[in-house]
Amino acid sequence: MSGIAGIVRLDGRRIERDDVAALSEAIAHRGSDHRGSWSKDSVALAHAALHTTPESVTEEQPVVDAESGAVIVADVRLDNRDELLDALDLRDRTIGDAALVLAAYRRWGTDCPRHLEGDFAFAIWSERERSLFCARDPFGVKPFVYALVPGTLFAFGSEPRAVLAVEGVPHDLDETRIAAFLAVSFEDLERTFFRAVRRLPGGCTLTLRGGGVTQTRYWSAESVRPLRLSSDAAYAEGFREHFVRAVRDRMRVTRSSELGSMLSGGLDSSAITCVARDQLRAAGADPLPVFSWVFTGIPDADEREYQEIVAADGGIVRHVIDSAGAGYSPWSGLDQLLPDGPPYAPIFYLNYGVAKLARALGVRTILDGLGGDSSISRGGVRPVELFVRGRFLALARELRALAATTEGNPSPLRLFRGEVIGRLAPPFLFRIASVLRGRPRHEPQRSYRPYLSVRQEHIASFRSPLLGEGLELFDRVLALSGVEGRYPFFDRRLVEYCISLPSDQKLADGYSRVVARRALRGVVPEQVLWRAGKGKPALDVFRTMRANQSRLDELFIRDPSVLAPYSDIDALRASYRVFLDERSTDFFAAVKLWSAAAAAEWLRQLRG
Repeated sequence: MSGIAGIVRLDGRRIERDDVAALSEAIAHRGSDHRGSWSKDSVALAHAALHTTPESVTEEQPVVDAESGAVIVADVRLDNRDELLDALDLRDRTIGDAALVLAAYRRWGTDCPRHLEGDFAFAIWSERERSLFCARDPFGVKPFVYALVPGTLFAFGSEPRAVLAVEGVPHDLDETRIAAFLAVSFEDLERTFFRAVRRLPGGCTLTLRGGGVTQTRYWSAESVRPLRLSSDAAYAEGFREHFVRAVRDRMRVTRSSELGSMLSGGLDSSAITCVARDQLRAAGADPLPVFSWVFTGIPDADEREYQEIVAADGGIVRHVIDSAGAGYSPWSGLDQLLPDGPPYAPIFYLNYGVAKLARALGVRTILDGLGGDSSISRGGVRPVELFVRGRFLALARELRALAATTEGNPSPLRLFRGEVIGRLAPPFLFRIASVLRGRPRHEPQRSYRPYLSVRQEHIASFRSPLLGEGLELFDRVLALSGVEGRYPFFDRRLVEYCISLPSDQKLADGYSRVVARRALRGVVPEQVLWRAGKGKPALDVFRTMRANQSRLDELFIRDPSVLAPYSDIDALRASYRVFLDERSTDFFAAVKLWSAAAAAEWLRQLRG
């Protein structure tokens, strides 16, 4: 993980020393190992490095190409280094990843991101062409935001605070974004809480030339072609090959002792932990540090039973945080996050707690199972697909299998109503029915677009703005402790393989993500591998928010004035009174209350 930032003054105004200092200071928390900057005339670039790979230790950014005069700043980890070095005829195998990206740019120009595997956000200033070329990895693992003030300046950075630190960037709030946040509605890939500051979406490039910007998409899930293999075993073998490589690529660290892994007890984190442990064993390295949350007193959230099953195979050192006495809550680290806007998910404090503990133990890089559901796909609309295609016998078999593996053992008929009719019917019918029953449904408004195939649903998951929201939030949270998150399930080659699979590799015999379960036999313990459900750590939010009732009372009851322009205060207070009832378990309502609380804290900080 690193911090990057830059300014291009379009009015020709010369960059001053104070401009560079402001950039460097705004990203300093993202990299404590080295700070560097470069400026010439009306252009400045800044970098703050956290050393997490062997090559990053000796590479000092910004990197300047002496021949062309091009300069790069990058937050980058490349996974196809050997292929790139060979393709570019580079003899120095220790070259840094940023310099390698710059070499790729010299060879392929603005097409270079298509040749890069890994996580990256970078900007390259070409003195010769008087242009700035920027790119972000396919899923947006590495953050990138920017602002264009026409005729005056272009600024970019890892976080909004870096862009806002540039003199001349307006600080006006984006009221549309605030309203959507309070409604827990995420429909825009580019908006931030500041009108002038925009996100560059994952899988896109941006070119600044002649005072204007051009944005181009270089990767999309739609371009992945379906795959047909001869057997379930062949699909499983392909998945295992891609998954093991994705984990191994993300284990490239400065020292093996600086690598750790999250272990919740679910399939995704367990699979990553088991593969990483086996890789370290084979290399004769020390055991893998793993970090787990347990939830004493909340049985539906607690997964310690499955964590202990994974740990019993050895090769790991388990570090446990118990929510009952850890003292973490959605307010943990909140003040440090607010300069970039309020965080949408109250459960982020779980990652905050792990990052704090990991860094205290010398761990700088954490493997995380985030993205498993999106990347592999749970195949949730397969019953719809079978129904629409007229495969009624196959549908009946699948519903019977789902009934046997679903919590509560619902009848196949009930599953048909929920998993087929419920997914095809327009939302307004459910709203009418819920009103008639006297039990209004609490859910975000959404357009009616039923998915008729697993492939449609799978592809759509990569267009969801919520994907980028989550990745950016976790990046911000881990950065507070100087820890880098790495996510094997957001490996492009693995994702493309999973998208290409037929629907019966995503849901079959009552099990979601069945290709992964088949592939990881002998790697992940059977009790974990064939779990039908998973824990619900988000339930801890009710405890932690209610434990901070005094703060909520201040925001919602005593002085809600900062929220008045954006929210119906009477309705908010009514929801709050319901939430305080210990019997309330409406998670969506709790998230809406948190959104209001986080927005209020943010607006108060801005006012202060």
